[in-house]
Amino acid sequence: MRIGLPRLPALLLIIGAVVLLALAGLVLGAIALIAPSTFSAKTTATMAFKATLDGRLLNIDGTSDLPDGAILSWVVAHELTTKDINGPGPHDPSVPDLKSGAAVLNDGHFHAESDLRAWPPGNVEITIQFIPWVGQPPAIVARFGEAGERLDGPDVHTDSGDERELMVWSALVLP
Repeated sequence: MRIGLPRLPALLLIIGAVVLLALAGLVLGAIALIAPSTFSAKTTATMAFKATLDGRLLNIDGTSDLPDGAILSWVVAHELTTKDINGPGPHDPSVPDLKSGAAVLNDGHFHAESDLRAWPPGNVEITIQFIPWVGQPPAIVARFGEAGERLDGPDVHTDSGDERELMVWSALVLP
């Protein structure tokens, strides 16, 4: 006495499984063809800004062709701060601290402000960075890579760990 499915339904199950596997292979093959063109090509990105003073209020206005929602970090350093940080002695508490913050790119533009009233006259350096792996929305990380490996352009810099970031800077004199 035989126990089990009749031969015809078993044959249909086998054929159905083969068809499903073939379809899965086609879908995965299509994804493999699409994904490299979507996610592996490098994207050239640029950024520019202008720093102006309104009295002792620093205004930073810039543009970029990065996607909207990209988070840009900015740092403002007084020349005394730079000397103090890089100097041989202990930190001098009379030296101005760094100023920093973040700006979100919206419609290709960004803006930031920093109050420099407490700073003495001197040279000031402003640095704006797009760091693809720090605090970015998931779509931005997917586009540029976990370490910025798909980020390219004239102002893209690679650090010692092969992480890539877009960085521009400028200087002005604080009267």
